[in-house]
Amino acid sequence: MRGRITTMKKNKKKRNFYQSFTHVSPSKQRIQLQAPRISLENNNLKKYYRILTDFDFLSAKIAHPEFGIDSLIEDYQLRSQPGLINAPDADRNTDTALQRLQETLTLSAHILRQDPNQLISQLWGRLQPFQTLPAIQSLLTQSCQSQDSPCLRPLTPSLTPPGTGLQ
Repeated sequence: MRGRITTMKKNKKKRNFYQSFTHVSPSKQRIQLQAPRISLENNNLKKYYRILTDFDFLSAKIAHPEFGIDSLIEDYQLRSQPGLINAPDADRNTDTALQRLQETLTLSAHILRQDPNQLISQLWGRLQPFQTLPAIQSLLTQSCQSQDSPCLRPLTPSLTPPGTGLQ
């Protein structure tokens, strides 16, 4: 196993979503967790992209008893609305990243339903081949920074990556 796992140190800086989410009422948490849909309803595609590439948001939505992994996957499916991909502020690289994230979450759903704490290992195990996409690289970095202890992560992909099918 030597040379197959490395660690990343936690960034001491807390991110805004986590701070605001943990200190608000359950009704406000529900509103925050509906932010992707609300962003698209308000034609704010950049905010939609930002939310769905924020590790703290993903983690909070998966762990929330009223939402979970299926609700998060539905948020990614919203990007296939007619005209959205060709919108003037659409970012092809970010849209590709969102597609890979949706596929990753779909492949990982059965595990994340049982244990939402497996999100980091599922992301790292499946998304490493796509680190050339800035949104994926940022999300993977955020995932390790979210922990209070060092983040153990594989150096090579260890799970079926999205878009490849079972081999």
